[in-house]
Amino acid sequence: MAADDLSHDGAAVLIQDGAVVAAIEEERLNRIKHSNLFPLEAIRFCLKRAGITLDQVDEVAFYLNESYLDYLLAGHMERMGAPRPYLKARQLLGMRLQQEFGVDVTARLRFVDHHIAHAYSAFPYIPAAEALVLVMDGAGEYASGLIGRSYQGRFEKLGQLAFTQSLGWLYVSTIKFMGLKMFDEYKAMGLAPYGDPAVYRQVFQELYWLKSDGNFELASKEKLQATLARHVPSVTSSADIAQCHRDLAASLQEALETIVFHILQHWQRVTGLRHLALAGGVAHNCTMNGKILNSELFDSVFVQPAAHDAGCALGAANFVALERAPGLQIAPFEDVYWGSALPEAESLGALLSAWQPWVESRLSADVVAETAQMIADGEVLGWVQGNSEFGPRALGNRSIIADPRPEQNRSRINFMVKKREGFRPFAPSVTEQAANEYFEMKSPRLPYMSYVIKVHEAWRSRLGAISHVDGTARVQTVSATSNPRYWSLLNAVGKLTGVPMLLNTSFNNNVEPIVDSAADALACFLTTDLDRLVIGDYIISKRSGDRVMKLRQSRLTLVAHASLRLGANGTPVAMTSALSAQSLALEPNTAQLLLAAERQPHIALGQLVHWDDAVWQQVGAQLYTLWEKRLIQIQPAVSA
Repeated sequence: MAADDLSHDGAAVLIQDGAVVAAIEEERLNRIKHSNLFPLEAIRFCLKRAGITLDQVDEVAFYLNESYLDYLLAGHMERMGAPRPYLKARQLLGMRLQQEFGVDVTARLRFVDHHIAHAYSAFPYIPAAEALVLVMDGAGEYASGLIGRSYQGRFEKLGQLAFTQSLGWLYVSTIKFMGLKMFDEYKAMGLAPYGDPAVYRQVFQELYWLKSDGNFELASKEKLQATLARHVPSVTSSADIAQCHRDLAASLQEALETIVFHILQHWQRVTGLRHLALAGGVAHNCTMNGKILNSELFDSVFVQPAAHDAGCALGAANFVALERAPGLQIAPFEDVYWGSALPEAESLGALLSAWQPWVESRLSADVVAETAQMIADGEVLGWVQGNSEFGPRALGNRSIIADPRPEQNRSRINFMVKKREGFRPFAPSVTEQAANEYFEMKSPRLPYMSYVIKVHEAWRSRLGAISHVDGTARVQTVSATSNPRYWSLLNAVGKLTGVPMLLNTSFNNNVEPIVDSAADALACFLTTDLDRLVIGDYIISKRSGDRVMKLRQSRLTLVAHASLRLGANGTPVAMTSALSAQSLALEPNTAQLLLAAERQPHIALGQLVHWDDAVWQQVGAQLYTLWEKRLIQIQPAVSA
C-alpha cells in the first residue's frame, strides 16, 4: 500500500499461499494518474475479489521502512506545529485502516524496506535457482537501489546504490531540459533514437565516473544542471524540442546504459550468476532492457512487469509471506490480468442501453471475426475484455488496437486519441508462434512489453505503424494460454492481412490512467475519435446527431479531485484539479450550469436551465472540453 503523500503509484495486492489473488493500482479506480492517495479503493477491490474482510488478512505489508516513515511524519507534524508526541507511522496506518474497514490491524502491520520490496517483486518469479538482482529507481528511504543474489527462494543483499547514485534522479534532472518532468522518462526514451549520442558524450562523461569495483559516482545536482546549461538551452514544453534536445536524450540514454552495464558486468563476473532479475522504476527503460537481453551477459533476464512503485505492493507481500513460511513456493505467473473484471453480459447490456442517446450497440455472435474484419478495413478500435492488467502496460485487455502496417496509423491515433508527441512510438502485439518472423527474438516469450528489440530489416517498412525510427519495437508476444481471446484476434487478423499482429497502445487519452471499467471505456470512446468500441461481445458505435443535444439529455457530476474556484464575487471562474495540475477558465453560463448540476446531480442538464440554442452551443463546447479533461463526468439521464 501507499499512504497519502508517502509515495506515488499506490496499489494493493492480495496473495494467498504464494499466489496472487488480486492486484490493482489505485489510479485505475480513482482515475488520478500516478495516484499518491491512500489506496482504499484498491484494498476494497482485493478484498471483494477474494470474498473476505480485512480481519481475515494475516498480515498487512507496507513498502517503506518504519523508522524512515516515523522520521517523515515527525518532520511533517513539526512543520504543521502539531503538539508532541508525534504520531507514529504504525499508529497512522492502523487508524486509517480502522477508520475505513472497522478492523484494528495495528499489530499485523509489517514494514518492508523499499528496495527489498522491489527485489521481492522480481526474483521469486525467475525459474532459475540462483539469480543476480538489480534494483534501480529515484529514491527509497536513503538509497536509490541495491544489488543482490537470490538462491532457493532466499535473498542476500550484496551492495547498495546510495541516494547520490540515483539513476532515476539523473534521468529526471536531465529531461527537464527537454520540457519534460517526472513520469515523462519514457518520452525521453522514445526521443533518444532521433538524436546522436556522440554530440554530448563528453559532456556526460564529466557527470559520472566508473570505478573498478562495479561502483560509480554521479556529479551533484548543481554541477549537472550547470554543466548541461552551458551546452543545451532549456525549454518549458516538449513542443519546443529541437535537435539539440534529441541529441541530449540520446546521450542520456547512452550514459544510463553505460553505467548499468558497468554494474552488471562486475557483479556477473564476481558471482558467476547467469540469470538476472530487474526491478525499480529505472527497469521500465525498455531500450536498456532490450540491450541487456541481447548482450548474452545472462542466459535469462526477467523484468518485473510492474517495476515501478506499484510492484512494491507485490514485493512487500511476498517478503512477509516468505518470512512467515520460509519454505513457501511463490507461484509463477503466466499473465498479469489481476484487475477488474467486466460485468456480466446482462449488466453490460443494461449499461449500454442507458447510453442509447450517445451510442448504438449490438451483441456479436463472433466478436473476434468481426473485430478482425474492422481492423483489416482500417478502423481504429477500443478493445476491452476480461480482467484489467496490473502495471503500466495495456496487454490486450484494455487496449486501443489498429493495423500495424500503415505508417499513417501512428499519426491517426495521435490525432484522434492520444494528442501526444509525434516522436513517441507505438508497440506491437504478435502471436508467440509468429514473433520470430518479424523480430530479432532472443527469448521465445516477451509477454509484458518490457524490451525494445529489432524489427527484421525486411519488415520495417511493411510495419510502418510500429517500427521506430531506429528499426526497433517494444514487442508483446501473446500466447493462446495466457490470453485466448486476444490471441484468437491476432490469429484472425493474420488470416485477413497476412500478419498476425496489432498495433497495441493503452486505452486512455492524454490526461487519464488506462481505462478500467466499461464506463471508463465509454467515456474515453465518446471523447475521442475512435472508430468503434468493443467491450466483451458487444460492438459499439457512436450515434450521429448534435452532441450538444445529447449533453442536454445527460447528467453531470464533478469528479472527486476537481472543484470550482470562486472569483471575488463568489461566482465560479475556473474548474481546477487538486491533483492533476489542470485548470480551465469557465464561461459565466458554464459556471451557472455547473453550480446547478452540483446541487441537483440527478437531473438532466436540459431541465436545470432554459437557454436558447446559441447559448447551449457555447456552453456545450466547454462542457465537452471539461469532459475530455476528466474534470467532470457525463452520465446518462437514466441509470443502468
